[in-house]
Amino acid sequence: MARLSNDALNPPPVTALTSSGHRPSPQNRGTGCVGYPGGLDRRIILQSDLDIYMVQVFASGSMTGDFDGRDVSATAGDICIQDLTQPFASQVDAGSRLCIAIPRQELERHVGPRNLHGVVLKAVWPMTRLITTYLEGLVSLQETLGGPQALAAQEALITLLASALTAETPDQTHEQAPLAVALRQRVLMFIQQNLHAKDLSPETIQRQFNVSRAHLYRAFAADGGVAKVVQDKRLDATCLELLKPENAARSITDIAYSMGFSSSNQLLRSFRARFGITPTEARHEGLASGLQNGLTPDLQAYFSHLLETKWTRPARPL
Repeated sequence: MARLSNDALNPPPVTALTSSGHRPSPQNRGTGCVGYPGGLDRRIILQSDLDIYMVQVFASGSMTGDFDGRDVSATAGDICIQDLTQPFASQVDAGSRLCIAIPRQELERHVGPRNLHGVVLKAVWPMTRLITTYLEGLVSLQETLGGPQALAAQEALITLLASALTAETPDQTHEQAPLAVALRQRVLMFIQQNLHAKDLSPETIQRQFNVSRAHLYRAFAADGGVAKVVQDKRLDATCLELLKPENAARSITDIAYSMGFSSSNQLLRSFRARFGITPTEARHEGLASGLQNGLTPDLQAYFSHLLETKWTRPARPL
């Protein structure tokens, strides 16, 4: 397996290229690539802090699944893209896969924001074969790649993936200019910092960044609009608060108000739509299972493994 060195003075990217075998399973819920067999729903995913894409090359075997509403089927030679911030359920046949984790920001620098969850690059396409051959070549290396070589290897892979993905998903907003992508990142940071503000709205964001409503919507079209982004982030933050043992005595209404919801009824409707259970059920579920940080020990180990092995880019001077 190819390994990328870690230079303390000028740390290069770090990657994990893994080849995993799988026995037949009636249903595999999770990333599959690293072999976690349990259910990974939205409540667990939001606690994992894995804002990455998992790229899976099917050397053998096959997979069918529901990727958050998208029916997905992959067979030997295909490449499947999985967004680890979105839920899915899959059925996996015996076989092996070559997997690599890429941070969302790195891939979206090239393709722009879009929904890649469940996108399959078919084995018969030339770019799919080229990407597969490139990854297999990296895995076959026994030597360690140094800083410049490691960075070049990463950039080459992302460039190949971006070319294939923009060709196969032309209806999405890949034409966004770099300035639009930068605006999106600034808006996301602003939203995260102001989730508790009741007046956080598309209009507030428009005024803050001096952009039109149409321009703001285009920047978040792949997410269903900026209003949906605000609500989803509030719901995720509320769920995390409900799962904290130290908040057991705190009322759900109080938590709802602190997260910018106008009432507990408003929270109830949207919470059930996103997580499939009520806020009360989520609180009881967390307390009854005695989870630490919402995750069982095997899930903590699972996510820690992915966090340790994903690609990271050395900080660049501004």
